[in-house]
Parts: sequence; structure tokens; C-alpha cells
Amino acid sequence: MTGSSNAKRAALTEGRVGATLIRLSIPLVFAFVSMLLFNLVDTIFVGMLGTDELAAISFSFPAVFFFNSISIGIGTGVTSLVSRTVGACKTSRLSALTISTLLLGLLIGIAVTVTGIATMGPLFNALGASGSILEMLKDYMTWWYLGAVFISVPILGGSVLRGLGDMKRPMYILIAAVVLNVVLDPILIFGFGPIPSLGMEGAAIATVIARFVTLPLTLIVLRKEEGLLVEWMVPIKNILRSWKDILKVGVPATFVNILAPVNTAIITAILAGYGKEVVAGFGAGTRLEGLLLMPPIALSVALIPFIGQNSGASRWDRVRTAIRFSNRLSAAWGILIYLLLSSTSLLTARLFTSDPEVIDAYWRFFVFSGLGYTLISVSFIAGSAFNAVGRPMPSAVLNIIRLIAFMVPFMLIGGHLLGLEGIFLGIALSNILAGMAGIVWLKAYFRPDALEKKKKGAQVVCDT
Repeated sequence: MTGSSNAKRAALTEGRVGATLIRLSIPLVFAFVSMLLFNLVDTIFVGMLGTDELAAISFSFPAVFFFNSISIGIGTGVTSLVSRTVGACKTSRLSALTISTLLLGLLIGIAVTVTGIATMGPLFNALGASGSILEMLKDYMTWWYLGAVFISVPILGGSVLRGLGDMKRPMYILIAAVVLNVVLDPILIFGFGPIPSLGMEGAAIATVIARFVTLPLTLIVLRKEEGLLVEWMVPIKNILRSWKDILKVGVPATFVNILAPVNTAIITAILAGYGKEVVAGFGAGTRLEGLLLMPPIALSVALIPFIGQNSGASRWDRVRTAIRFSNRLSAAWGILIYLLLSSTSLLTARLFTSDPEVIDAYWRFFVFSGLGYTLISVSFIAGSAFNAVGRPMPSAVLNIIRLIAFMVPFMLIGGHLLGLEGIFLGIALSNILAGMAGIVWLKAYFRPDALEKKKKGAQVVCDT
């Protein structure tokens, strides 16, 4: 790699910290929205086929989320490792690291295909699918599993680009896939001209084709734009070392991703005792909540390449500044959306329902559980900061503590003492305490005297 390439790739080690983080975060928000639209488009068009088809695709969501979480979690490890490599000016290793990453994505995709197809019957039976719904579900998921490689490899390839500090091109590639899926879905589901109606299978085939297109686009960007993928013959020991370093962060990050639906399932199970209206209000509320929490989540994801590059370059002053800026911005956003949602929830509820009991539960959810938005946003920052420096366990521990030690006991105690409001307050309290624990842990790890011990000499300066 040339000296100018080194300087270009280590660009996150220079410039205004806050402006850089915001610049990195904005494309991520659009990327996250695109990911939501991908699933939403399939659901809308399949729902037009009938109730059975809509039920069938709904049964697919846990499996799709689980297998996507694996690639996304491993991608966190890729971004962390690539960014630290760039920051330390070891860019000569990037091509081999990228090859190793894509091979890992290929193995993950093959494993998902084999495991998914082999377990379809027992898994979806256990989830409650049967009869014609199960058969439709199998038809849909067979195609989805066969295209798993076209999901895992581009996700990990995009993670390499994010580690280099490039957030825009992965976003453009994902948006292109969403647009193609929107075009292909109605054609393949309902038929058009000589193309027959394929029903649910058509939705799956459209997804596979749209995802397939992201593979060559990602490879072209990595090779043509970044000058990578030039040395395909990588020693096996180097591949295994790269996999070890990636999985060190990626496996715990995957575990944390999988905890999210487990968390939601536990809350739903507890709320089920209060009636279907409460469950419906909670479900609708979490949809809007997830949308409005995207900015701090995007900021936390942007923090990984930023901290990775700066820690690799021993620019710990910029790391500390980035954490302070991100915590303050995330806390301010949490306060803003709490005030917005708690004051408008009686109005926004009518976007989902006209049932007064559902509206009441929806309103209580935002008024009471929303008190924890400020510090749950900060906890996202803590998790990403530790992942960025190759220390994933604090993030995993914080999430386990929030769910097991705090949330479930507080919800049960709150429900016993105060009813539904107590359950929602229990959620808020667990988020507040987890956020506070994250702040304390961050301050301890990134305090100036501790960082001095982490330096291996002077700051790394790439040749120009």
C-alpha cells in the first residue's frame, strides 16, 4: 500500500471529532431504515395473498432474525479489527484480512443453508406452524436458506468498508437491493406477462436475487475502489489468525444481538397476563420506539471504526472525546424522544388502532418505560466502545446484567406492587442502571492513567 493510501484510510484519526461521528452516523440511519424496508416490503406483498400466507411469513421472522444476527454480529468483529489495523498503519495486511473475512462469510452462509434446511420442519413445528401454513413456510424458507451466502458475504464485505471509514457505499448497495426487491416482489409473487405467479416462493426468490446483486457490487467496491482483493493466495495460518481475531469480538456481539428478541419475548410473556390489548399496545409501541432509537444506535455503530482507528493509532485523546460527545448526544436524544413520545402517544396510537384499551397500554408504555431512554441510549455507546478496542465482554456482561439481574426482577416486583405501570417502570429502571454501569465501566477503562499503560510508545503517524 502506498503512503497516501495509508493516510487516506486513517482519515478518522484527524479532524473534528463530533462532525466526523455525525458524518459517519447519517448513512447508517438510512442503511437501518433500508433493512427494515426489506422485510416490510415482503410482508406487505405477501399479505395481499391472504391471511395464511401472512401468517406463514410471520413464522419466518425469528429464524431470519437469528441467522442475520450471526452475520451482523461477526461483522462487528470485522469492523473492529479492520479499523484497528488501519489506525496502526498496518494497511499491508488489509487485502489478506479482507480475503479471510469473505471466506468466513462464505462458511457462515453455507452453514446457515445446511443447518436451516435440515431443521426447517422441527423448528417451525415448534413455533406452532402446521398444515398448509407449514408447507408454504418451507417453500419460502428453502429459497431464503439457499441464498444465505448472498447475505453473509456482502454483510461482512460491508463491515470491511465500515472499518475503513466508508459508511456511504455499503448504504448505497443496500438501498439498491431494497429497490430491486420492491420491483421484483409484485412481478414474481403475482406474475407479469410470461412470468407465472409464484406466490410466497416468488417473494423468497425476489429476496435472493436482490441479495445476490449486493455480492458483485461489494466485491467491485473492495477491489476497484479500495485496491483490496489483490492477493488471493493467503496462508492458512494467516486466515485462521484473522478468524480468531474477528470471532473474539464477533461471537459476543452476536450473542448480544440475539438477546434483543429474547428480551422482547420475556417482556411479552409477562405482559400477556394483563390481556391481549396490553400486548398489542406494547407491540405497537416498540415499533415506533425502535424507529426513533435508530440515531443513537447508528452513532454507536459509527463509534466502532472511529475508536478502532484512533485506538490503533494510540490517539486516546480522540477516543475519550468521542465517548464524551457520543454520551452527551445520545442522552440528549433520549430526553428529546421521551418528551416527544410521552406527550404525543395518545395521538400516535391512532396510527395503529382505535381500541381504547390498546391506546391506554400504548400511552402507559411510553410514559413509564420511556424514562429510561436517556441511559439506554448511553449503554449503546458503552457496548460499541468496548467492541471497538477488541474487548467485547463488557458489552455482553452489561446486556446480561440488564436483562437477567435487573429487568426481569424489576418487572415482576413492579408488577406486583404497581400493576402495569410497575412493569413499565421496571423496564425503565433496568435501562437506567445498565446505562449507569456502562458509564462507570467506560470511565474506569478509558481513564487517562489507564490509557497511558495501553500506549506502546508515541502516537502512530502514517506516512504521507
